[in-house]
Amino acid sequence: MSIKEICGQARAAAGVMAGLARTRKDEALERIAEAIERRRDEILRENADDIAAARGARLGDETIDRLYLDEERLADLAVDVRRLTVLDDPVGSIERGGRLDGGLEIRELRAPFGVVGVIFEWHPRTTIDAAAVCLKAGNACVLRGAASGRHSNRMLAEVAEGAVLEAGLPP
Repeated sequence: MSIKEICGQARAAAGVMAGLARTRKDEALERIAEAIERRRDEILRENADDIAAARGARLGDETIDRLYLDEERLADLAVDVRRLTVLDDPVGSIERGGRLDGGLEIRELRAPFGVVGVIFEWHPRTTIDAAAVCLKAGNACVLRGAASGRHSNRMLAEVAEGAVLEAGLPP
């Protein structure tokens, strides 16, 4: 799929995402957390491929540590996704406002951006972090991770996409 097609799909999803009730977003987030736990072994296998390639390319220890996932890091990732479900829904909240002398009311209302593009390096967990935060805020997202984490990023994106589809949301 081309980047133009991916962005078109995200734009179409953005309209649906913006109107989602908190309960639907939180259900999708819970499904993402469950999918991370359920597919842990698959994720770790893909991550092992990235680590082997990084070592073969003689990347530094710090870079390899950023790429590295293990059971504990995946468990922490699932916990972090679940933490988003206890936060208030930011969409539709009124930040401030007032009434002008003529009676006109002005309010600052939080609304989704629509489509958020995220380009990131090294940390495969950013795939889930970015997708989860965008979901909570009612946004669609397009993610692009570093080539050094392509196996992990692809698997984590597949896990997240499958979970949101299970929850009845657009990919």
